[in-house]
Amino acid sequence: MKYILAILLNIFYAFCYEVSAPSLFVLPFTAVLLCIIYYYAVKENSKAGALLELLCFTLPFAWRSIYGTSFSSLSISWFYLVGLILFIYLIFSKKITLVRLSQRKALLIQCIVFLMGWGMIPLIKSYNFSAGLTEYIMYAFFYVILFASILNEGSLTQENKHIVLKSFTYVTLYCAIAISIQYILSRFGINILKYEMFGSHNVRYAYAYMFEDMSSASIILVSGAMLCLVYGKRIFKFPYLIMTMIIIGTALSSTRTGIVAFGFVAALYILFSRNSKHKFIKVLFLFIFAYLVFSLYSLIRPMESVSTIVTYDNGRFDLIINSIMLFLKYPIFGTGFDSSIFIELTGAPTVGHTYILTVLTMTGIVYTIVFILFLVISLGTARIKRNNEEIWVIFLAFVGSCFIPNLMGARFLVILFSIIFLSTVKEVKLAK
Repeated sequence: MKYILAILLNIFYAFCYEVSAPSLFVLPFTAVLLCIIYYYAVKENSKAGALLELLCFTLPFAWRSIYGTSFSSLSISWFYLVGLILFIYLIFSKKITLVRLSQRKALLIQCIVFLMGWGMIPLIKSYNFSAGLTEYIMYAFFYVILFASILNEGSLTQENKHIVLKSFTYVTLYCAIAISIQYILSRFGINILKYEMFGSHNVRYAYAYMFEDMSSASIILVSGAMLCLVYGKRIFKFPYLIMTMIIIGTALSSTRTGIVAFGFVAALYILFSRNSKHKFIKVLFLFIFAYLVFSLYSLIRPMESVSTIVTYDNGRFDLIINSIMLFLKYPIFGTGFDSSIFIELTGAPTVGHTYILTVLTMTGIVYTIVFILFLVISLGTARIKRNNEEIWVIFLAFVGSCFIPNLMGARFLVILFSIIFLSTVKEVKLAK
């Protein structure tokens, strides 16, 4: 029932995207529907798990205001409000054990405090303070949710975690289907929801449902596909069917980032993961699958050849050079959280499209080192808990982030990292 209601909620916001609905109706209707979804979710999940599911269900319209309008009118979304409720619940949870902080937890919390404090410097330096504040709040949201999650480590059982991951994957499946519908309608001259046109000679249309950035949306989608691959029938009844539908929807968006990242990481997982069985068959399937997907790309994205789908630079190499030169000019405190200054200082047509370089140029070397340290320790937490599947999904996200300007802006990382911190240690069956 919760999945049906979640789909109805997303369809409602898609309607609001195209047709302005009365704000006095949108706000209470969404609130009531979310409460009903939570009611059904908490029947089979913990309270923290149910709230994480709500984060999953509100992710597709996380770039729309609570009134169903664009962020330009009001920069408060239901995704942020649900996250605030999750934070309050975790902070006041009886499971918090401040006196028993391990060295790892203490270091993570110290990193968060430092990043929040030091981040004030690039915030003050922001070219446009309002835009910089929006960016800072986005990072702060990530940090405070994870801070509360660290203090509630072990609140999610493995069963609870699987339910959340299933909901996340079903959301990506729904979005992939929505993008497929966008593409089909466009063949009849009907363009709806978020889309952009690129090029003047070989015109290409890119589709992203209600996500703000096309490439970031593709990473979100293939993260669901990766969950199908690494968990298989442990969570899903038809994992490869779901994975195929998600990949097709991602390909029809006409963006390359998610597909290329998935192909690379999926191949590594199949070849090197201990959990991957029947490697030869999976590798063969992956090659056939890759050929079919890239053949599909040749139909929807004008290119000289299939190989150029992977190799076409699209000016990103010049942006990398510009990012490095800009960092060398402002190495300690960066240029500020507002990334638009990149265009002003470099004369480039767009901002840098390599996420870690974006962080480096905006915040400087000190902030970036601590940020990377925090991420590494976080993934080490997943390794300690034997939850290696999530590591592969997050690794996929960071591979994809090499080709986008802002992975944090994709929002979904807070869900995956919260799952890592809140989940219990996976039990390993010993061989008899």
